[in-house]
Parts: sequence; C-alpha cells; structure tokens
Amino acid sequence: ILPINYFWKISAHSMGIAGPIASLFFLFGKFSFLALPLAFLVMWSRLRLKVHDVMQVAAGFLLGYFLTFFQIKLILNLWK
Repeated sequence: ILPINYFWKISAHSMGIAGPIASLFFLFGKFSFLALPLAFLVMWSRLRLKVHDVMQVAAGFLLGYFLTFFQIKLILNLWK
C-alpha cells in the first residue's frame, strides 16, 4: 500500500475488509458473498467521510480481494 499511497490514496480499509471475504470464499464457496454488505458499509463510510473517492475504494477492495485470493491459491497449491 505504501508505494501506491505516495502517488494515489488507495483505501486500506476497503482492502482490509476484502481480504477476509476472499478467505471466506475458500471456506464457504459462493456463500462468502453474503459478507459483501459489510464491505459496502465500509466503502460507503469512506466515501461519506470524504477521505476517498469511488475509484480509490473500488481499487482497494479489488486489490485486497484478488491479492488475498491468489495468495491462498498459491499457499494451498490449488493451481490447476
């Protein structure tokens, strides 16, 4: 996050909620998406407080989700 924040203010809060949702995917499959309303509340709060814009919270969520997802895939050796 640090190198990105030197140039652009990505939302670490969005990343912080996206990681656990990605890990829940490996435990519960598609039912992990039931946690998405919690992520939307976090992203909404960052927008409401005017500390980020839509692109920053969206990028934070996507980066947090996919980085966690791919790390777990690598750790569990699930590449096929």
